[in-house]
Amino acid sequence: EYMGRNDFKQKQEALEKERDQLKEDIQDTVEQNIEAQEGFRNAQNSLKQCQKHIKELEETIAEKDKQISRVKETLEITIDDKKQQILQILQILKLTGDLKDVSVNKTQNEEDTNLIVLEVNNELQQIKEQITTLQQEKVALQHQLEDLEKEKNQYLECNLMLQTKSFDLQQLLPTNRNAE
Repeated sequence: EYMGRNDFKQKQEALEKERDQLKEDIQDTVEQNIEAQEGFRNAQNSLKQCQKHIKELEETIAEKDKQISRVKETLEITIDDKKQQILQILQILKLTGDLKDVSVNKTQNEEDTNLIVLEVNNELQQIKEQITTLQQEKVALQHQLEDLEKEKNQYLECNLMLQTKSFDLQQLLPTNRNAE
């Protein structure tokens, strides 16, 4: 009978140890699941932030594209205006040449012709000044266009990096789901 109690007591102690070990294992598993869930939530939050940042960058890139288009349009208009002014100058130069011929051939209208030539020369000077201004505007617009294109490229590079990071985070998410 003493032997039976001793066996019973040993089995009871063994079962209690096994029970305690199982409790520890369960507690460890619960803690690991909690850590995995927290890691999963953190990864999801990071992914949401990356996706939000990507969307913001895409909007910024679209705005830069619009700005670049506007600058290109302005540049084209400026170039067209410049071409028109050059045509006007050529016409004025021809007119000036014609007026000089008239003044040589008709001395009685010399004073009127000189006055007209003076007016034409004044207009020619104004047009030359306008052309200089237009050239300066064109250079400034070209610089602005280059700056906008550089800025757009920087945004595109940043967007690509974020998309790569987002993809990497998405690759991590299924791993965390399996761990749960």
